[in-house]
Amino acid sequence: MSRVHPLSPTALCVALTLVAGCGASLDAGGRVYDNWAVETGASWKADSAKTPAVDGAGGPGGDGRLYNSAGKPLANTGHSYRFKNLWGWDLRGAAGIYGPKYQNKATVRAEDLLADTRSPAQLKAWFKSGAADLPAWGAVLSDAELDVLVAFVDAMRSGRIPRASDVWTLSETAPKNYTLNAGADPARGAALVQQRCAGCHGAQGRKIKIDGVWSLGAFGRAKAYEGWFKILAGHPGSWMKGQVPAELDRKAQAAYVRDILAGLCDRARFPALPGGKDVQDGDPRCGAYLK
Repeated sequence: MSRVHPLSPTALCVALTLVAGCGASLDAGGRVYDNWAVETGASWKADSAKTPAVDGAGGPGGDGRLYNSAGKPLANTGHSYRFKNLWGWDLRGAAGIYGPKYQNKATVRAEDLLADTRSPAQLKAWFKSGAADLPAWGAVLSDAELDVLVAFVDAMRSGRIPRASDVWTLSETAPKNYTLNAGADPARGAALVQQRCAGCHGAQGRKIKIDGVWSLGAFGRAKAYEGWFKILAGHPGSWMKGQVPAELDRKAQAAYVRDILAGLCDRARFPALPGGKDVQDGDPRCGAYLK
């Protein structure tokens, strides 16, 4: 049985864009992709992959598991039924940063969503019904939520919004396997941080403790392959929505994200938390932007 969940006004506007257009951005679908349970407010706790007992809550069986296309419970092997855990922050599955050449995540799928040739309707049907080894998300996501998800995936694969490769170059040797692309303007990025981020994170980016240990700057220097996605789409279940102006084209949006991340590479301007974590001199993730 599909769960009916009321979308936020932003998400609803994105859904309506598919048929009528209402000037909405595509960020709501990115947050569903990131962590659908948090973004939609679902009463859900995934069955733990670390315990033999079925000990979750919510979902079609009420036990924190989703079912496959044949109606059989599909175990959580560490993916927690999140799209991001199956296809990565770059949506490329095994061809991307979660693949065997880089981070070699155990949960990564073989499919590259950016190379997928299914129509939006076919993609929605696949996500809704699942497969033998894929959750049937239609049990926990409404049609409107699936619509915004598919709209986001389709916008990225068709080049209407940036891809990770517009921001990063993958590396087999760099920590976390990425380096920031050249051509950014860190001074503009620092100004954009003040415009877009400082209201919540503070002028130095230390008002909010991200995961309890990271300032905004330190997170941007050490975990920016996740951070770029948050700039583009926002953070699930929070006030943070996408920070990139939707009216910009792909090239301009990518520059916007690169500039912000390059600005955050300044450790003096956007310092770590007192006693918190940060990158060291020479860390390649920021490249020449690291100060």
